[in-house]
Amino acid sequence: MHDVLTQVFHDQSRELGDLRKQDINPDEFTRIELEQLLNGGPPKDGIPSIDVPEFDMAETTPFVPDDIVVGMVVNDEAKAYPYNILNWHEIVNDEIGGVNVAVSYCPLCDTIVAFDRGETTFGVSGKLYQSCLVMYDRADDTLYAQPWGAGSVGPNVKARHPIISFRVIVCSLCMMS
Repeated sequence: MHDVLTQVFHDQSRELGDLRKQDINPDEFTRIELEQLLNGGPPKDGIPSIDVPEFDMAETTPFVPDDIVVGMVVNDEAKAYPYNILNWHEIVNDEIGGVNVAVSYCPLCDTIVAFDRGETTFGVSGKLYQSCLVMYDRADDTLYAQPWGAGSVGPNVKARHPIISFRVIVCSLCMMS
């Protein structure tokens, strides 16, 4: 049984295959030890990111007082991303105050990162690196280690997206005047 599980968790054919289709050798374009890149279970996009989020007003959303949100303000525009939704989707590609952002959450390591994603969108790769979410850039399949927002394997291995500040807030505090 151990050998079967080891094969499943070390199967890198899907994601690394996407890079090889572009004639990119993952061994040459990596900043991590590829042996630490593990299969997380679901396939690529098996956990769907939210790419066109819909929002409601805090006063009309059925939150319970102890619900948690990730709150952000960019260029005077404020948005809140419910923790309960991030837990199921892991990545939200959105636009706030004229800036394209990605808000990501890894339920396994309990990390939240928000960053300026530029003109691309990010998806859930189905991989784990050091037990954390590995995102992928849909434009070129570069894999990104979520806690650092940094390219890990692929053509943009040295890329770092600018981090955007956020606050983790309890909903009852959001609705106070």
